[in-house]
Amino acid sequence: MGVSGWGVSGIITILIAVGFGFICVVTPMWFTNVGVAHQHDTIVQSAETSVGLIGMCFDVQFKGDKTNKYKVKECYPYFGGAGGSYRYIGHTNLPSFQEHKSDMAICSYYFAHQGANKAAKEISIMTGTSWVDIDFFLQSTCGSLGKASIAMAVLFLALTVFTLIALVFVVFCCKHQMWLITFARVSTTLAAISSGVLTFCLMSQVKGIKSAGDGVDVRYGFCFYFEWVGLFFVLVGSWCIEKHAMSQKAKKVDLI
Repeated sequence: MGVSGWGVSGIITILIAVGFGFICVVTPMWFTNVGVAHQHDTIVQSAETSVGLIGMCFDVQFKGDKTNKYKVKECYPYFGGAGGSYRYIGHTNLPSFQEHKSDMAICSYYFAHQGANKAAKEISIMTGTSWVDIDFFLQSTCGSLGKASIAMAVLFLALTVFTLIALVFVVFCCKHQMWLITFARVSTTLAAISSGVLTFCLMSQVKGIKSAGDGVDVRYGFCFYFEWVGLFFVLVGSWCIEKHAMSQKAKKVDLI
């Protein structure tokens, strides 16, 4: 096989899919919330939360906190993060706040402080959502469902990278290695499947806070759409792979 326009087009489209896949893994912008649940109206002035695959970003200010002592504008990972410095803000019935410093990431802190729903209530204040909804979200995200989402996103990224490598080799140097075309076909198919599974897992994770209402304003972030754009480019790349293979077969027939 030789270099063809279809082969180069396939490389370009898969490269774009790799870029979108990488952004979706590392950027906490799958879902956003800028609303405040009514139960927090008396204590939360504003809360902007960005939800990603591997962590959350908080930007919360509290009423009566004139010096912004308890303001949080940081990103916390769900897993790992041991040795970090994280602040979790609680509130009692009295007009006072409590700052709990911890070296635990969100999930570790959540599992370590489930008594009286302490962690869920603190994180709900920081996100502006009700503690029941955020508790459901954390149970899903810190459990097998959240890990499956991460696995599917990483798998999508890995498969598109493998496809890209295979295409570069088969188009520019290993022209007669037909198994590379087969490998690229299988990889793009699996990448498309992993993208669909990822969307299902994420929708299951956030269904509680997404439909919560009660003053909460949870919306899809740009990563949610980027995943679909990445899938589109994978499908286009798959089509280019087929067209490239067909064009090279036609050239062989012409030579006979």
